[in-house]
Amino acid sequence: MAEIAYVDESYDEKAFVMSALIVPDHSWRAAFTHLQNYRRYLKQKFGIFTSKEFHATEFVAGRGRIAPKPVPKGLRAFIFREYLQIHTALPGAAIISGCWPRESASVGEIHAKAFSRIQERLQRRCLAQNAQIIMIVDEGRAVELQRIARRTKVWNPVGSMLGVWDDGSAFKNIPNDRLIEDPVFKSSQQSYFLQSADFIAYALLKSEVKPTPHVAKYGLHEMYDVLEPICAKAASRKDPRQLGIVRT
Repeated sequence: MAEIAYVDESYDEKAFVMSALIVPDHSWRAAFTHLQNYRRYLKQKFGIFTSKEFHATEFVAGRGRIAPKPVPKGLRAFIFREYLQIHTALPGAAIISGCWPRESASVGEIHAKAFSRIQERLQRRCLAQNAQIIMIVDEGRAVELQRIARRTKVWNPVGSMLGVWDDGSAFKNIPNDRLIEDPVFKSSQQSYFLQSADFIAYALLKSEVKPTPHVAKYGLHEMYDVLEPICAKAASRKDPRQLGIVRT
């Protein structure tokens, strides 16, 4: 068994979020058809171009020409929620997300940390399911993330949830050996699934920081909750929201 994890991030000055949308290889075609049919539905009902890239920040802000006629923000917020909702019907789909405070870390530093943590959770999931995984990542920091992926296949020190491992050590080397090859870096414009990961990460970000008047007006801070049925809660049992959100 193999799974495909589509990974993207979203961040502001307060928090950094990374999300992985996981699709089993045997149901990939059915999942893709599901998303494709939804985009065709949006074309038929609202005129939204099927080839237009969905980028969450621009989409909900009302920017970009996504249809022959303007699509108002209220309708965009409705579509945003509906688009998230349909992912709960993707066969075998799951989500692993993490959220970390920005504090004094640079984007590069926290991006690397987030990528490592998400990789660890994907590794644990694969071990539990006796599966392998392919990561498809939005391009942008390909060189740095590829280096991390290669290193953690050999050396990946992981702390124990209990503070120490059985032998008394604080860390144990648990290589990410379930990752097939290097991550594949791809433009999100060429992948509905990467666009989905972007929407998922953005929804989590808006639910984790104090909402602006615009976010509150359209309820964007409440939309990540619709994904609860496919959140991999085992990724972090300490998450206070009980959605498996990784925070350490």
